[in-house]
Amino acid sequence: MRFETAYLVRLFAIICLLFAPTAAIALEPHEQTPAGAVQVELVDADSKGRDFQFYHGSYALLLGQSEYRFLRKLPEVRREMAQLRTTLEQHGFSVQVYYDLTASEIRHALRSFFSEYGFNPQSRLLVYFAGHGITRRVHTRTYNEQMVLSRTGYLLPVDVPKLTDENLDEEVIRHGVRLSEFVEWAQAIEVKHSLFVFDSCFSGSIFNSRGEEIADSKPLPKDYIFSDHVNLPVREFFAAGTEEQEVPAQSKFLQLFSQALLGARPAADSNRDGYLTGRELGAFLVGMVPQENPRQTPTIGRLYDNLLDRGEILFKLPAEAINVASSVARSSSQLALRPLFVGAVEDGGRGGALAQQYELEIYENFGSQGCADTCPKEFTEKKLVLSIPKSLPSNAELADVRLSCSGSCGASDYLVTVPPKLSATRRGAEAVVQAGGKASTWRLSARVLVPVVSDETATVIDISDSSVKSVAVEALQTVALATPPSITNSPKAEKESSTLPDPDLLAALLFEAEGGNTTLRRQARLKLAKLVSTYGDLATELIRGIPSGSYRYKLAVAEALARSETGWTAMDSISRNILQSEHDLVKDKTLRLAIVDALANLNAFAYYEMSEIGNPTPAGQLRPASTKEAPFAAASELKKGDKLYAISAVNLRVGPTAASGTLGTVGSGECLTVLSETLLNPQNEKTTLGGWLMVRRGCI
Repeated sequence: MRFETAYLVRLFAIICLLFAPTAAIALEPHEQTPAGAVQVELVDADSKGRDFQFYHGSYALLLGQSEYRFLRKLPEVRREMAQLRTTLEQHGFSVQVYYDLTASEIRHALRSFFSEYGFNPQSRLLVYFAGHGITRRVHTRTYNEQMVLSRTGYLLPVDVPKLTDENLDEEVIRHGVRLSEFVEWAQAIEVKHSLFVFDSCFSGSIFNSRGEEIADSKPLPKDYIFSDHVNLPVREFFAAGTEEQEVPAQSKFLQLFSQALLGARPAADSNRDGYLTGRELGAFLVGMVPQENPRQTPTIGRLYDNLLDRGEILFKLPAEAINVASSVARSSSQLALRPLFVGAVEDGGRGGALAQQYELEIYENFGSQGCADTCPKEFTEKKLVLSIPKSLPSNAELADVRLSCSGSCGASDYLVTVPPKLSATRRGAEAVVQAGGKASTWRLSARVLVPVVSDETATVIDISDSSVKSVAVEALQTVALATPPSITNSPKAEKESSTLPDPDLLAALLFEAEGGNTTLRRQARLKLAKLVSTYGDLATELIRGIPSGSYRYKLAVAEALARSETGWTAMDSISRNILQSEHDLVKDKTLRLAIVDALANLNAFAYYEMSEIGNPTPAGQLRPASTKEAPFAAASELKKGDKLYAISAVNLRVGPTAASGTLGTVGSGECLTVLSETLLNPQNEKTTLGGWLMVRRGCI
């Protein structure tokens, strides 16, 4: 009966939205994907080799408000929408773009878009609004005469009048578009997955309109992206800020959103499966945007509807070959440079030189989809060639050339006549493949090494315009891999040569931690906690599996992190964000408390420095809790267990360098406990006045 009622409510909403009276408007998209463009259908093979088609169509509506008549103009919006359109088209979306609309035109564009694309149950939709927004505060009197404050969000069209304290309510009600209207559309449409993104001031108030909260979904299976769970409908919402925040004219939110979809931010794919889910993308944005702009905090959520909050919108990252379904054979050669990560790393295979790593790739499609026994038997030969772009420095070279296949890749389906090989100059690579009439995609790839100019600067490629730039290494800290700590509090760990345990041992423990025997589960969690104390990289590896793990896996990892006697150290800044996002999304109290305890047991690094007369320097805003007035103890005089107070905001890092990723800040007056036995990376060898300390939040 509940599902019948929900169906009738949705049917009534569809009728109301599609047939709502509006003035006749002749409005066409200002820009759109050409009608004849080939749609890339998202297809992949599961672990058993079976083809799995996620979507039969992908459609996006972009609404960019730039030329406001009476409010501050947003000149960057048009360029940002053009970049986002290109990004989405690479993911197979057919995109419509509208600029500078009135309220009635916004509603018309929504109605037109959803009427055309909103009722294909196997498609995915994305709606993105960039422009001004505002939150109205409304006081409502309850039945017992109490006044309750509520907030209603609005998107502002280009013709909204100048707003003052006197006319704000009247003009916003008259001209604005309520965010709740998007919620109504989300409930009415019948697609598989949809994502609504609001890049506007005060857009976080969308989360006051999503409906009634429901219980958490059942545990996610291991083979996540191919599970029935992912295929269930979902309506997801992202807002660039909270209901109280303004967002900058040049959108850091959109930059990170696009970079994640392009594969330029590998940390966003937390479980490294080559797919970006809505949950992973949201967790990445929540963690990274405040690092770019501390005054901006994105908010994410789902529609609270037991029929529309279970699945996951998916984006296949472009680092892998795309399996293209098409009715006829066609050439789809594309040469693309994909950053594997942004940050300088040591490349032991090339003499230990520091190098910026990228991946150069090209792919070719063979045959056609769905012909089975009727596919042509004749082989077609194609040559795949890689060449380093001329814009890169002359000392850049290729390494680790690889040839891979997806689709019909059986022994009788192809012949590699020229295996992948590097040229003599190491600036080119090639391979030759023959394949039959069944659909397959062949990908030739290689790493590109671009030497770092110095310890302070690195050569990087801006994927938005393919330009080569020299930037400060510190500017890359948000996604640079942390240097493993050179000290440990575990005597046993000092004897270990590996930073990860034996894979078979770990697999056996995780199997017991997810099994049906309660006693074995508890014992496995305790053993896992000991491994976390022993192996420095294990915590990060375990956390990467949380977004796609089962409930018991998540609980086992959280409890292991919480019970580790020496705490745990993250190897990248996204680890903490993954845990925090899971805490915010899950409704189970046991798991939420375990995550809280895990976060409280996180080790970090803070910089401590005193001047020669014992005063904190601008770089070292910490002082010993045992001393209230200068002179304070030098860094070399501190010992394990000492308590430190923050004098002002202090950054916590994942490693003992300023270039390591950030784990947030502690505010003035907050307490830290010193965990390290010795000072790390001392900054003054004669007096040892400054250096890095391993710490933990709170006075423990």
